[in-house]
Amino acid sequence: MKHYEWTITGTDSAQHTVTLDTDFRANQFDIAVDGAPFPVEASRRHYFSGFAKHTLSVGGKTCHLMARGTEADLAVDGRFLSCGLPY
Repeated sequence: MKHYEWTITGTDSAQHTVTLDTDFRANQFDIAVDGAPFPVEASRRHYFSGFAKHTLSVGGKTCHLMARGTEADLAVDGRFLSCGLPY
C-alpha cells in the first residue's frame, strides 16, 4: 500500500489535509479530506488504464488529484504540490 498526504491552506485560511491510500493488488483507492472519506466510485479503470483524476473541493478551493501508475500528485491553484509543475 502506498500513502500520500498533502496539506493545503483553504480560502478560510485553515490548514486542510488530503490523503490518498492506494494498493493495486487489493484494488484499493481511498481518498480522505481532513480525515473524512471522499467517495470514489468503485472502478478498475485506474488499474487498467493506469490513470485516474478526481476533482475535490477542499476549504473552498478546487483541487485535482491525479494518479498515474504508482505515483500521485495534488494540483491546487494551478500547480502540483509535490513536483511543482503547472497543472
